Amino acid sequence: MLMLLFRQCKNFYVFGILIFFAFVQLHAQTGSTFSGVASYYGIPFHGRQTASGEIFSMDSMTAAHKQLAFGTLVKVTNRNNGKSCVVKINDRGPFIAGRIIDLSQAAADTLDFIYQGLVVVDCEIIGMAPINKQVLASADTKNEKAKEKNKIIKNNASENNDVSSKHRYVPREAVKFVAESPDTTTFYSVQLGSFGIRQNAEAVLNKVENSFPDARIMQAEVYGKIWFRVLCGKFGSIEEASDLKKSLTKLYPHCFLVKFESDVQNIKTSE
Repeated sequence: MLMLLFRQCKNFYVFGILIFFAFVQLHAQTGSTFSGVASYYGIPFHGRQTASGEIFSMDSMTAAHKQLAFGTLVKVTNRNNGKSCVVKINDRGPFIAGRIIDLSQAAADTLDFIYQGLVVVDCEIIGMAPINKQVLASADTKNEKAKEKNKIIKNNASENNDVSSKHRYVPREAVKFVAESPDTTTFYSVQLGSFGIRQNAEAVLNKVENSFPDARIMQAEVYGKIWFRVLCGKFGSIEEASDLKKSLTKLYPHCFLVKFESDVQNIKTSE
């Protein structure tokens, strides 16, 4: 009996030591660097569950690594052009010899190596971030979203009837969602991307602000999480915004239109 208790205590002691060293090792990684060949992935993995439990989005700044803990933030720099971005490790891979990290398509686009497919990168671990595992929406939530979507479609259809016949037809599906206007005006913009890390949004903004002086970052809170949206253009008509979207589609194939509107009746005035 005493021997059994001794063995159990010994096992707990060894287990505690292992946990301690694992904790120390995890935090000791911050600031460490590594280099090698990076690849990227998108379709057909878009929308699938990653090894961490998160749903993979090729439009988010994430990456796969063989050993790094899920949630590790890595600053990745393209040696060829000096461009960099920050990604969160939420998946395992790459499983091809000679590659050290597999980036999302959005990260690869920010580093500007979409057409090359592979690139040599320098990586630095800069911290940790939480892993947001998939949460399935309840039936009530799904019904509410469906009602809201139908409401937006009806409003868009009604608005489309007021458009002069001289304007060309633009599908209302081009507007992905309606957001709150920063002022009392209604206008359309093209959203290039939405990022959980401001540095990544600024990297995209730096690429387009010289060509589009009205390019900007707008901060939004969605279900308690802060997102930084990169937007271009501010047009009074959907036709003008659609023309800009068309010109940007080649560089940003997943860009879309956002309608900003403000309900004047609900605006409170203060003395």
